[in-house]
Order: sequence, then structure tokens, then C-alpha cells
Amino acid sequence: MKQKTRILVVDDDAHLRKTLADILRVKGYETVVAANGAEAIAAAKHETFSLLLIDLMLPDMSGLEVMARIKAIAPLTEAIILTGHASMDTAIKATGQGAFSYVLKPYQMDDLLQKIKHGTEHQLAQEEILRLASFPRLHPSPVIEINLLGEVTYANPAAEKLFPDLISQGVSHPLLNGLSGFNERRSCMQLTDVFHEVEIGTGSGQATYEVHTYCIPGLDLIRIYAMDITQRKQAQADLRIASIVFESQEGITITDSKMAILRVNPTFTKITGYSDEEAIGNNPRLLKSGRHDAQFYAVMWESINRTGSWEGEIWNRRKSGEIYPEYIRITAVKDNDGVVTNYVGTFNDITTSKLASDEIKNLAFYDPLTHLPNRRLLMDRFRQALASSARSGRGGALLFIDLDNFKNLNDTLGHDIGDLLLQQVALRLESCVRECDTVARLGGDEFVVMLEELSEHDVEAAEQTESVGSKIIAELNRSYQLATHTYHSTPSIGATIFSDHAESQDELLKQADIAMYQSKQAGRNTMRFFNPKMQEIINVRAALESELLRAFENRQFHMYYQSGVSSLIR
Repeated sequence: MKQKTRILVVDDDAHLRKTLADILRVKGYETVVAANGAEAIAAAKHETFSLLLIDLMLPDMSGLEVMARIKAIAPLTEAIILTGHASMDTAIKATGQGAFSYVLKPYQMDDLLQKIKHGTEHQLAQEEILRLASFPRLHPSPVIEINLLGEVTYANPAAEKLFPDLISQGVSHPLLNGLSGFNERRSCMQLTDVFHEVEIGTGSGQATYEVHTYCIPGLDLIRIYAMDITQRKQAQADLRIASIVFESQEGITITDSKMAILRVNPTFTKITGYSDEEAIGNNPRLLKSGRHDAQFYAVMWESINRTGSWEGEIWNRRKSGEIYPEYIRITAVKDNDGVVTNYVGTFNDITTSKLASDEIKNLAFYDPLTHLPNRRLLMDRFRQALASSARSGRGGALLFIDLDNFKNLNDTLGHDIGDLLLQQVALRLESCVRECDTVARLGGDEFVVMLEELSEHDVEAAEQTESVGSKIIAELNRSYQLATHTYHSTPSIGATIFSDHAESQDELLKQADIAMYQSKQAGRNTMRFFNPKMQEIINVRAALESELLRAFENRQFHMYYQSGVSSLIR
């Protein structure tokens, strides 16, 4: 919106002052009045005027002095001197001192208005000239002018600072490359509104400039505006890269600082099942599986807040309800003040690799037929059990189990039937032990049961082991249904006790193996301890239990009265 032209009317004649102000307002000017020089100068200090209408003779000072002092405040302000015939020479002199014109009293209003119009137009033209003249000088980017000979005739401060050798090199300077050879006016006109990009080496690397050229008609000059677009080009490249990355095979989630989802990529939808519309505006908690406790998330956010990122495996839930594993990296995005503005999560569905990893683990540590721990896992657990026993003083035991006549089964009914037996034996063995114990298959028909947390006393530990061994024998003696065949099998078991003694793992396994062969030599379907003394204790105990049971069945118990015992009871 164009502002009204403001005029300051200075005259000590109140009637004339008011009349002029009223007429000028009607003509569309904005007016301010002053009765003397002091009022006029005070007004000029607070407002800007395009034109002064000032009486040459004022009560406190001359109109020329007022004009000079106001021009010192606002140099572009024009002035028209109002004077009588007696001051004609002085008025003419005033034009030489900076007044735009003068008007003799009594004046013709049309003549005065015409001069006011010309004066305000002249003031606007002077402002425009100054504005245009100051534009290249104040422009933050290089502005250069060259003539048709290729000589630099002007370089603004920005150009001189960035390219100190510009004037000396002329059009051979890399910034002006391609602008030489213009020796005809039409060549200048052909460069109107033409631009190209140029890369220039700087102290900090390469900079890209967008160079615009314009012809200045009548002056045979070419004006060049050079804008540094290095950051813009880098931003465009970053956007292209970001666009490619966003379309990658990784799922991407972008949230605001309050964890509201702003954007997801197509892979996010492919993995989770949630579309853009379903995800945007929600919290990533909509994927929460419930498999992680509060402590897990507390540790995760502590890392994000402290280091700016976290990565690891996490279980999430698809829209379908399926729980799946993913590997995710969460990064906090901060502004220049270090305040978090966004969070970016990139993740992969690792279901396939997780299954492969689990399968590799199973192949490495578990028997593929029975899914029991294999020798490698048994030995690892055995090592831990020995260390635990040494610390706590509590005992443990190894039971080496071999199925009697298993080879005959394979030879007569085939290996498939033999495998069925091994699978059922594995299940029955697991049912005979506690959760802290281990059942392992070494290969063929050989199994090992490792018992932990037994008594710290060897005899009691042996009794506990014998109890488990008896349970195993009874369980494995039950008939098996193998496809269409009903089969009976018995085990031979060898046992050895371990605690804080110095025997190695291999030595203890060898002891259990030797004891197992002793049980086979004893007629199979039985258990033997490697330690003969321990076996003797167990045999005596077993014989005593058998005799007591037989005596009870045959009513061979008798009660005898002993007076000493009776008195103690009382």
C-alpha cells in the first residue's frame, strides 16, 4: 500500500498556514504545520517529510536556516521557499543552497500545487536513485559489473572480500568464465537474464555459485549477481539420498519429540502391517509385544537420553497380532541448541535370521532326534555344575544309561523303530528328574543324567542318586508302543558321585561308564556305583529294606518291654 506524501507547512501567518494545510489535505497530501522554525525543526526530528513549504521570514530564525537544519536531519527532504517580492533575490539564492524552488506571495494556488507535485516527485526519484545505488553495495552476495572489453568496472564489498583477485583477473576469473568476447551491443543484450553454475575452489573446499547476468541498456555494462548455492546443492543431494534411503529395505519410523509418529516408509507397512494412515499420529507403543518389562525400556531410554541412540533386538507385535523379533536403532535428532526435535527408528525383521540362529544353536548344542542336550552342551553344564559344587559344597551325580539289547531292536525292526524308542526314552528320562538336572544323549542308545543340588554328604547323595536311578529303571521298564509294535526295554545304569573332589569331567564320565558296564555284568536292568564302598552301602541298605519288608509281610516283628526305656518315655 502506497503511503501518502507528508508535507511540513511552516508559516507564522495562522490563517495562511491553515488554508494551505486544508487545501493540501484535499489534494491527498498528509500535512503537519509549524508556526516557527523551532517547531519545524522539532517536528523533523520525529517525522520524515517529503517536502517543506517554508516562509522565508519567520519570527525566530530565517527560513533558510530552518531548511539547512532540517536537511541536516533528512538530506532528501525537498524545500519550496514562500517569499514576498522584497525577498526575491534571497529566494533565488536559496535555490542555490538546496531549495527545490520558490513561490512569490501572493501566489497562484495552481502554480503552487504544480511545484509541490514536481518537488515531491523529485524527492521520490532521489530516494529511488539512492536505493538503487546502495543495493549492490549492501547486497550480501557478490555483485560485479564488466564492460564490453571484459574489464571489471565495479565489484561490491562482498565480491571484493570473497574474490580479492577479481578486478585484476577480469573475465579470466573462474567466476566470470565464458563472459569474454562481447564487443557488440547486441552481445550485451543477449546476456539479459542468463544464468549458469560454476564451481570455484576456496580455502575450505569447493563452492558452487549460481551466476546471473543482466545487460544494463545504454551503459554497455553487464551486471553479474553471484549466489553461493553450495548448501542448497548439498541439501538437494541430501534429500535425494534421504529419499533413496527412505525407500530402502529397512523399516523407518520418524516421530516428533513427544513420540507421535510423523512418517513411516513402505517397508514399515510391509513388516508391521500398519498403513501410513493407521500409524501416523500414534505412538510406536502400538507395536508393543508385552514381552519386555519396564526395566528393559528404562535401560533403552537411558541410553537414548545419555548417548543419543540405542540399538538392539526387540520383540514387537504386527497388526495381525503375530509377535516377531526385530533389530532396531533409535536415534535422537537435535537442533542447534541441543534440543531433541525428532526420533528416527530404523529396523529389520530378523525372524528368518533368528530362526536360522536358533537352528544353528540347536544343531550345535542339541541332539536332532530327541532334542536333548548333546555332549557339547552337557560338558558345558557339567563344568558349571562342578564349579557350583566346589563353591557350595553340595554334591552331584552322573548316571550313565545304556539301553539293553538295543542293537537287536534295530536289526529286527529297523532304525526307524529304534528312533521311536529313543525319543520315548528321552521323554521318560526327563519326567524322572528336576528342572535343575540335565538329561543328555551322547549318541546311539547312550544317555547321561546329571543330578545337581544333592546332599553335601556322600552317603546321603548316593541314596538320593539311587532313588532317582530306581525311578528311571521303573519308568523305562514300562512297555513302549512303537508304531504297530509293543516293545519292552530295560536299562543298565552306572553312577558316580561328585562334589568338591579333584576328578576331571572326563574322569567322572569314565567312572560312570565303567559302573554302567558293571551293571550289565550284574545281569542288566540294574544300577551300579563306581565306588565299591558306596555300592556296598547301597547294597546293605537295599538288603535291609528288603528284609524289613519281608519281615513285615510275614508278621515277624515282636514287641519287647524294657523298663529303662519305659521310664525314659515317662
